[in-house]
Amino acid sequence: MFPEGSLPDEIAHKFVDALADDGGQSGAFTIVHGATLGDERQNVRQLLSGEIEFALTGDLFIGSLLPEFQALGLPFLHADFEAAERMHEGPVGEAVAGALSEYGLRIISRHCIGQRFLTGRDPVRELGDLTGFKLRLPPDPVWTEFWRKLGASVVNVPFPKLKSALEAGQVNGQENPPSFIRDLGLYDVQPYLMLTRHYVQYQFILMSEDRLARLSPARVGQIEEAAKQASRWGCAKARADQAADLEWLRKEGGMRIVEFDASGAREAALDTIDRMSVPQSPVLLNHLKHE
Repeated sequence: MFPEGSLPDEIAHKFVDALADDGGQSGAFTIVHGATLGDERQNVRQLLSGEIEFALTGDLFIGSLLPEFQALGLPFLHADFEAAERMHEGPVGEAVAGALSEYGLRIISRHCIGQRFLTGRDPVRELGDLTGFKLRLPPDPVWTEFWRKLGASVVNVPFPKLKSALEAGQVNGQENPPSFIRDLGLYDVQPYLMLTRHYVQYQFILMSEDRLARLSPARVGQIEEAAKQASRWGCAKARADQAADLEWLRKEGGMRIVEFDASGAREAALDTIDRMSVPQSPVLLNHLKHE
């Protein structure tokens, strides 16, 4: 559902190119971007119904399918890229992959695309400044509960409608990786960028187990290796480009950079987990406890 030329779109093209290098035919693939086929949840349903063969999605959809992993997407739980990588590449990631497989989905590869930052019409310097702040969030109940706990007035807006919601004043701010803020032109309607670094965004290349079962082991191996190549490239690019994107947003984009005091945010996230009505995965809770 991401714009043409954005990092996810580039990763999709790298994936197709890698398949072509492995004897596939890149011309046999059509990459559909810009939410033409709907949002991530719709794309997952299209995978399962056989309407599409691959989907590139963010990680927040997982909680809607696997309630026991809803805490996976809470902000302020990981301090940096390395901490998030330990979760996604370790026992937690294996447990998520196993649960999704039972649901009929295979994670072909996973990658980071940057840390998420808060932007707004007004500066936000600490948690107290979030009181009454009209914040756009993806339609995810856990994120909604968490940010409301911090005092924000949450409005759930689908990603494709984000900029128009900001332009119309429906919301005062949003949060996304710097590359998304730049690619969507959000700097035109958001004067302030807060250095919250509250979440390391992960994405997945997904395929249905049913479709994979109809392919030869050799072809499955080609697909998995092509996806992993594309994901490694995308994660490395995201990490290398983040500082440059922030600088671009400050200079060319004209955004004012605001330091943010996150004191108390991790405690709020852990308290949100305690208040969840659905018990969380023991593997995930053990990871968060010892991280």
